[in-house]
Amino acid sequence: MNIGKRLKDARIESGYTQEQVAEQLDVSRQTISSWENGRTFPDIVSVVSLSNIYDVSLDALIKGDEKMLEHLEESTNIVKSNKKLLFAIIANILTAIAMIGLSVIV
Repeated sequence: MNIGKRLKDARIESGYTQEQVAEQLDVSRQTISSWENGRTFPDIVSVVSLSNIYDVSLDALIKGDEKMLEHLEESTNIVKSNKKLLFAIIANILTAIAMIGLSVIV
């Protein structure tokens, strides 16, 4: 079963409408619909929030859904890549400052 079906089932079992869940997550009702219909995937923060709202474990929501797991892995890799890029930029700025400082001294 995919995460969209699990999200919809959990929402219905919890007695919420898409509008109510959207309001709690500060997203549109269409976003909830897209997640439930498998057109898009929620980010990890939203999955955790949905888990809390529906009082269901993260395992119950995402385990066994390979597409969702790939999405989360890709999202995590983007965060890691951005951190590495930021570190490289800072290192380059510090190097440039050091070079300017050395050229002033010499």
